[in-house]
Amino acid sequence: MYDLCRTVRNCVHSNAIYIDKNGRDVIIHWKGVDYEFRHLRPVEFITYELILQLYDDLMDSIEEILAHKLVAVADIFPDRLA
Repeated sequence: MYDLCRTVRNCVHSNAIYIDKNGRDVIIHWKGVDYEFRHLRPVEFITYELILQLYDDLMDSIEEILAHKLVAVADIFPDRLA
């Protein structure tokens, strides 16, 4: 999911064109679907629905990370609101 989020974000910043620094195509599998990114080709499957699904899963993932016992008790993140 993180690779798909990163790749979709990069495509949005390049006018929906996939640009790989090494000139390679890539396929990212997420939720039973293969998303194919072809170097220097337009990406036509990026929709608001896909972006919102990724956002929801990303937020769930971040919540899980922050709730994990090793992170939740860690004193490395100061509470700026306290």
